[in-house]
Amino acid sequence: MHFGQADCLRPLGKGVQFNSYSVTPSSPTTGAITGTFKNYYDTGTTKGTFQLTFTATSLTDITYAGTVRVRSETGAFRRVRGSGTIECSTTDGGAHKICHAETALRGL
Repeated sequence: MHFGQADCLRPLGKGVQFNSYSVTPSSPTTGAITGTFKNYYDTGTTKGTFQLTFTATSLTDITYAGTVRVRSETGAFRRVRGSGTIECSTTDGGAHKICHAETALRGL
């Protein structure tokens, strides 16, 4: 499980993200991650799922890439739906990650 900051374009804005996931290694340096997330913003929430693959190039450097699906939730975002791509990286073995998601959202 992770908590982190969400910093999205308008109308979403800044918020907090919670995600839960499972990891399935396919080798000592590669594998897959599947999970769910919920984002909390001032005017509502969004939730969804993600699927990633990862590759470790050292004990500390890991890159992730995959897809994200967003479903409606509450408040101003109760009709939101969409999907897109997500890329993440870490240089400290996963203690901190930077992710960038590009999603096409409908229902805003």
